[in-house]
Amino acid sequence: GFNASLSLFAAARLIGPATIVECGTFQGHSAWLFAEACPAARVVSFDIEHDNLTLRHARVEYRLGDWSDDALDGIDPASALLFFDDHVSHARRLREAHGRGFRLALFDDDLPVHALHATGLPPAPTLSMLHDDALAAGETVVWRRRMREHRLTVTPEDLAARALVSSRHAMPDLGWATGYRANQGLVLVRLAPRTTDP
Repeated sequence: GFNASLSLFAAARLIGPATIVECGTFQGHSAWLFAEACPAARVVSFDIEHDNLTLRHARVEYRLGDWSDDALDGIDPASALLFFDDHVSHARRLREAHGRGFRLALFDDDLPVHALHATGLPPAPTLSMLHDDALAAGETVVWRRRMREHRLTVTPEDLAARALVSSRHAMPDLGWATGYRANQGLVLVRLAPRTTDP
């Protein structure tokens, strides 16, 4: 959507990272936006398939596979921005990003538990779920989408991932200014420092 695109462009431009690592290339739209927003940045985009990739940018490095399997040679995590739009558990992605020393990450589809049905494959547990005090370890969440039932049991390891978040900020609703439908679930996260970080 327009508002999500504007938010991604503005966030990347304001942060000005040396490198942007994207997980979830899909058609290539967000990687293209990042390359345009930050002309001096290195942009690396990961996806497990490139069947839908239609919008390519000459400065984007497209890599096939999951980002967690890549050595990320030459990338300084302290000066990079991550973007997760791959419908993989936010708890898992937090652990991976923190473990690799990244400090800033954008997460898409940060839906609360009562809105998981809004997307075909939510990255559950989402950041909102991890910070929901009413959600307990061992609890099973059930939702339906298109007459199909989905289930997720929240683990103690999932809930422990909330300690890896120093702060989180939902991207503002730009609908009032643009006239387009509000963006859903785009969140900027500052990761807690590791004990080995300077």
